[in-house]
Amino acid sequence: MASQYKNVATEESRISLNHSPLHINTRICDMSKDNKNRYTMVAAQIQASTVISRIEYVFESMVDCILGSKKELVVQLKLRTHLRNGFSASDKSTQRLRNISFPSKKPREAWKFTVLIRILELCHEALTAGILMTKRSRDIYYREPELFKRQSIVDRYIDEIAYTFGVERLALNVVAAAKGLMAGSLTIIQHGCPAIDYSFATEATFQTLASSLYWKSSKAGNGILITAKGYPDIQTRRFLNLIAVKFPDIPIFALMDFDPDGIAILAVYKFNSANLSHEPHIAVPSIKWLGIQSCDILPCPINSQSFMSLSTRDRKFATNFMQKHFHTGTLTLNWKNELQTMLMLNVKAEIQILGGASVLSRWLDDKLRESLSRIKSEENSANQ
Repeated sequence: MASQYKNVATEESRISLNHSPLHINTRICDMSKDNKNRYTMVAAQIQASTVISRIEYVFESMVDCILGSKKELVVQLKLRTHLRNGFSASDKSTQRLRNISFPSKKPREAWKFTVLIRILELCHEALTAGILMTKRSRDIYYREPELFKRQSIVDRYIDEIAYTFGVERLALNVVAAAKGLMAGSLTIIQHGCPAIDYSFATEATFQTLASSLYWKSSKAGNGILITAKGYPDIQTRRFLNLIAVKFPDIPIFALMDFDPDGIAILAVYKFNSANLSHEPHIAVPSIKWLGIQSCDILPCPINSQSFMSLSTRDRKFATNFMQKHFHTGTLTLNWKNELQTMLMLNVKAEIQILGGASVLSRWLDDKLRESLSRIKSEENSANQ
């Protein structure tokens, strides 16, 4: 039982799940490919064992409390904090703790503890069985819909448990349901599974390019088209991060609408979102903004029906975005200039302003070849 962990002189057990993330001091860069794969597997197994042990510690302490060895059990969850005034979510001065007690005097407190224990139980079950669960499937929420009440409650508890443990959500064997789409010169082969051919797909600008097989006909060369249909989900970002890490020579470009949200989506890809700062392996710092930018569309008359006016929400969002990223040092001069142009001219535009499939393809060809030429020139200069 958990008595080996507790101070027997006290009647209350206060459990802080806030442990430092697991680090293994091995130089991966010096390993062969096979050794890297073995290292990755061993590290994942060690991390899973550590998470299982922490979950079991909570269970054992709860049993001790029921048996009378402890008067009260208090579990401390570390709350995620969004970036404010230039402080990151990892700054200790901005961290807050939420105490969940057992037994509880109030019904709501008892409900919170029951939700926590049930989610920990499901994570423990998935980790020991070696299976992945999705938050939005019957794996979690629909196992206990009357208990959890809302999907957002499951999301919040899982995020806080992972953040408190100092691990990514994937370390709990929990993944978000993917919404991203992909098409291109790519075939994925998983061990024991049939190959998946990504030479077809669906969805707006993405569908236009995918259906015309732009990924194969582009004068810039073969490629892959990926969309997350708006703000990107974790799975799409994790996949892009994997490409950036495993194939650093493959450039990644972003095509966004000319509006504040377009730049914000680009920022999420490039720097990660504030509420997931504890999951660094989903950012893509190497991503480059292909367009659309003011230089691409301002030759059109401002009073053109292709343009739309910024809403009050757009203007406030753009101002807040610049302030937040200025404080965190992630506001590039280009982003600032483009946002200020939007605000000054009071305009925004969607990608479709460039034209139909053939016009868009020609524009992309020119932009991609120009960007690739610039990258090659920069590499040559760096090597001289």
